[in-house]
Amino acid sequence: DSVPVLCAQAVARAWNPSRQDPWSEHSWLTDGLLFEEALAICKQQHGEHHPRVAACLDNFANVFMEQGHYSAAEPLFLEALQIRRQQLSKDHPTVADSLNNLANLFRDQGKFSASESLHEEALVIRRQHLGNDHPTVAESLAGLASAYIEQDKLTEAERLITEALRIRRQQLGNDHPTVADSLSGLAIVFMKQGRLSAAEPLLEEALRIHRQKLGEQHPKVADSLSGLAALFKKQGRLAAAEPLYTE
Repeated sequence: DSVPVLCAQAVARAWNPSRQDPWSEHSWLTDGLLFEEALAICKQQHGEHHPRVAACLDNFANVFMEQGHYSAAEPLFLEALQIRRQQLSKDHPTVADSLNNLANLFRDQGKFSASESLHEEALVIRRQHLGNDHPTVAESLAGLASAYIEQDKLTEAERLITEALRIRRQQLGNDHPTVADSLSGLAIVFMKQGRLSAAEPLLEEALRIHRQKLGEQHPKVADSLSGLAALFKKQGRLAAAEPLYTE
């Protein structure tokens, strides 16, 4: 079957950091052409509405979203969602995956109310199929909390992030990178609420985990440093903040 190979090739091309300009318009168009070839073969082999077509659509929509090509990503996510609802069921776990993808896209576009609704729907499906303590449920909780934060629904956001943090610690271990993500999210809520002293140990723990598990050069380490520096700045500790911005 040549479809997975073509899909993998195109995704690898799009994500290859060694390319001189991996996010250029030329490279995006080239990857898009490879995607079109893979998608055409997949539809020919399995039919227009097969779940494998939805998987291929999702893979490339995620790449285009990360590249900032939101207008290219959205119709692919929508088509994948439609296929899964029609061919599987409206509450199939992969439908929740599609809803989650669309919710993240809308979040990145600043459509926070739409993102909230999709995350809520995905959360219901995931809880129904996976139970309340599955890491994928924690993912939905964290995504919904993110939409709440952007709309200043901080009490609701704190409750969801705290639940996601509990699940991730219990199921994945205290030093898992997603635990650090939840710690950072909770710290953001506390900072918005003015609870700066409560936010500081969370950001420090998140930074430690990210450094330990992901390495010094990972973007999430930079995000953790930036968050801690922002906290110090809010506290008036400029001497402590300054070196973090330059790390």
